[in-house]
Amino acid sequence: MELFYILLIDNDPALAGQIVEYFNPPMFYASDLITSKNQPGNKTKPYQFVFIYCRTFKKALQTLIAHNADPYAQERNLPCIDTILFEIRDNTRGRKEKFSYLDFLQEIHQLGIQRLKLKGLLAQSPCFPETLKDELTWYGVRGFLRKPFTLEQLEEYLQKFSNLVNGSTTFFIEPRSKTTAFSNQTQIQRILRYYNRFNKLAGISLPALLEERKPDGSTIISLQKGEVELEESLIANPED
Repeated sequence: MELFYILLIDNDPALAGQIVEYFNPPMFYASDLITSKNQPGNKTKPYQFVFIYCRTFKKALQTLIAHNADPYAQERNLPCIDTILFEIRDNTRGRKEKFSYLDFLQEIHQLGIQRLKLKGLLAQSPCFPETLKDELTWYGVRGFLRKPFTLEQLEEYLQKFSNLVNGSTTFFIEPRSKTTAFSNQTQIQRILRYYNRFNKLAGISLPALLEERKPDGSTIISLQKGEVELEESLIANPED
């Protein structure tokens, strides 16, 4: 399972510390990437989400550029950031930020979300008025997480978002060999396997291949005529 890197921007270092401790593998222990030991009841659960924390939007922009825009980021051991979870801050106390979340989003917009290899942005706030959601959506925000939330709720939310942007964690072609009437020919039926929207292992039939062995020992593989066909489980809701 590939790690999913998240740039976290939050003015509350206590909350950020809890998130980092809950999700991130301990540093300097490569073996700990395999199973999580810091989550009660989840001792065999693999690590999936890794947070990179910044308290200010200015620092977050610098971090994002270093990880996602510098051609030498890999040489510097800086992983590509997949998404950003940022806080919508309340300025009602009369303290206006010099570099706000809106400035941050505008800079990302100018640089280009696709050019920065981001898979959408996530916002967290106690409330999301429709006008705010419309504005954030225009800047590429694809998720709205209401505060306060538990770490388990955050994990479930991130899992759904990861599945949405990355697709199924399982994706492979399963071959099924079948001998034809001729001893020198084998028909190979191919089934595309993945987890569908019902989180069930699904299959889609691909046109078959014909493997023919020549007298000289060589093999010729040809594509047979046929259509891509959906299995019945994909057409009807499994709960029906």
